[in-house]
Amino acid sequence: MKGLESLSASTSRPGIGPSYDGQPGGNRPLDVDLTGIAPASGGGVESVAVGVVQGLFELGLRPRCLVSVGTAGSWAKQFPGSVPDFMEVASIFRAESVWQTALRRVLPTRWKTSNMVGLVRRLRARSTERLLRSGATWFPFHRAIARAQTAVVTVHDLRVFEAGLASEMDQSIIRENVSRAKAVICSWAHPYEHLIRLFPDAEEKVFRIALPVLNCGPAVKAHELSSGPIMLFLPASVTPHKNHELVLRAMAEREQLHLTCTGLEVEPFASELKQVAADLGVADRVTWLGYVDTAALEGEYQKADILVMPSRWEAASGPIFEAIVRELPFVASSIPPIKSQLVDLNLNAPTFDCDSVPEILVALDEVIGNYAQYRNELRGPARFLRSRTWKDTAEEYLQVFDWASGHARKPEYLQKKVKK
Repeated sequence: MKGLESLSASTSRPGIGPSYDGQPGGNRPLDVDLTGIAPASGGGVESVAVGVVQGLFELGLRPRCLVSVGTAGSWAKQFPGSVPDFMEVASIFRAESVWQTALRRVLPTRWKTSNMVGLVRRLRARSTERLLRSGATWFPFHRAIARAQTAVVTVHDLRVFEAGLASEMDQSIIRENVSRAKAVICSWAHPYEHLIRLFPDAEEKVFRIALPVLNCGPAVKAHELSSGPIMLFLPASVTPHKNHELVLRAMAEREQLHLTCTGLEVEPFASELKQVAADLGVADRVTWLGYVDTAALEGEYQKADILVMPSRWEAASGPIFEAIVRELPFVASSIPPIKSQLVDLNLNAPTFDCDSVPEILVALDEVIGNYAQYRNELRGPARFLRSRTWKDTAEEYLQVFDWASGHARKPEYLQKKVKK
């Protein structure tokens, strides 16, 4: 399908890529700093870190993973096949300690983004810095301090530079990491372009490496929409920037619409949102399931007619990728990251202004009125996304690791020019 090639360079392999030479990895040391990530948290950063390391296993490499003291057992459970070489690092400010986890749940956002938290991260980084070896060190979490001679940092998103989500502390850390790193990796189109516009001097060391769909699943059973209820699905944390309220207000205009929500419910916002649903008279058509496991999530995908993603900000929408691989029609807000995501996939899905009830209703009517067409248009992108594996991603990461450590030519096919 024309246009899909831009999402991934997975057709190239080490030794075949146009700007790559040498034996990938060889016997050179590779460290992965996981000390800034809590194991078994279910977060996206953790999923990426585990996936890439598993892909490196498939390539015959065994990286050393630095983890906080007492967590090697929990990390080992994330690797059902080969277990990495773990080195536990003692730190008085462990990210996953009981007291820090509890504080994150109750502290106001302004405290969690304060300079004091930044100081804690800097002190934590000193514990690992002295243990790093001369080869490449990968930092999967871009808001952890990346102090290494050959640091490679993955920047997942730059939301902390956006109005309403801004954090000066996180901005400072990201600036330092981008400046210090030998290479920077982005997974999606918008963060890649955004980062280069923010840090134009870093352009030559920024690479884009696509991920597999983090939660892949089977296609939903083909069906025709009935004249009865239309089942909308919104799998996202219940937080202000996910913008559930727009869907609730649209439901107040259409009795045909029903909604199921899955995802962590952040209080007190979640309770306030449920009161909004009651005030609008739609509470009896909304199901709040909270955080659910993978099997339950899959069950909700299979029940859904349309996925709706009204978010005010994303790096790229994971649920949209998940809907595509399941050939489930969707509507989404027209924010720049989602528009870039759709362009990458050569998809022309209905979008809407994230503050406009009339526009989301028009988008839903478009999908409802042309349901089979929109489902059919997802088949090609779904096949393409399913074909991407963690081994593909790890191969490309390894090319960047080798270039950053001076053992290979630059994999230039993982870069593209960005209009400033």
